[in-house]
Amino acid sequence: MVRRIPERFLKEIDEFPGNIPKKLIREYRKIVKEHKGKGGYQRKLASKLEINIKYLSDLFLHGIEPTDRTEKGRRIRVALFLPARRRATRVQRTPREVPEFMRQWNRLLKEERHKVIQQYVNWRNKK
Repeated sequence: MVRRIPERFLKEIDEFPGNIPKKLIREYRKIVKEHKGKGGYQRKLASKLEINIKYLSDLFLHGIEPTDRTEKGRRIRVALFLPARRRATRVQRTPREVPEFMRQWNRLLKEERHKVIQQYVNWRNKK
């Protein structure tokens, strides 16, 4: 008896989450092109990349990246063409408020600036 491949395994993925590297998408499309109509594209790609299919499936279907906390996770990330360490998101900081007279100090030469700052500190401490 010949087993029929379920339709869900024959479908190829058209839309990917935004965090998947373009190089991985190219590899996936290459596998689909080579094995058109046979199904199991993710499994074939996972065996080619020598990783567990779970990591590939999580990334393709849900956009979940492997951890970067362990050595194994970093190896899997590199195999999936992701950076070994996840990039930290940058926080926009508001600039610190500096009085106008202090802004003018930055334009002075180093020796003059130190003299002016010392005079200001002495003046402030007398009060």
